[in-house]
Amino acid sequence: MSDRAHNFVKVTVVGLYSSTDTTIEVSDISRFGVLPVNVTWWNSTDYADPSDDPFREVVRVTAVAIGQVGDVILQDVTCQRGQETDMGGLVASPKNLPEKVYKMIAPLTARMWNSLTQTDVPPPGEVVRMLFVTQNPEGVTVADPKTFAWDTVNKNLYVKETGTGNTGWTVH
Repeated sequence: MSDRAHNFVKVTVVGLYSSTDTTIEVSDISRFGVLPVNVTWWNSTDYADPSDDPFREVVRVTAVAIGQVGDVILQDVTCQRGQETDMGGLVASPKNLPEKVYKMIAPLTARMWNSLTQTDVPPPGEVVRMLFVTQNPEGVTVADPKTFAWDTVNKNLYVKETGTGNTGWTVH
């Protein structure tokens, strides 16, 4: 399954973390949208551009949670550290320099690009079938492989990858 793209996703990380921490407090979890999604985590105090930070890291946000301790509202993300190392990403590293501000941003990552460009799209001139649905078609909509389904409610594009029944749909 490919990652969903979201525009202008940037949050400030609250606190300092070791290279093994996987629950991270952030400023606004609502910005992440549909999960999971890979984000870049970097020292924004010293590096305006995340690609310039030698300790930048791609992490996979897999869950979000809101909690409260007294009057303080906590917004946490659960993540897998050191992602996309086979595509130029760096291994997990500490984000614990005092007086530094760390941020996470959801740019177009190699994983997202590769999943989008490897979709089995029919060649030019070939007739394709596009369905408009109001839910995930998996287990519901019968179609032949290479059929596309646009979920008008959740704004997801599905491709029928395999089979002839109502299974074999993947979100792209």
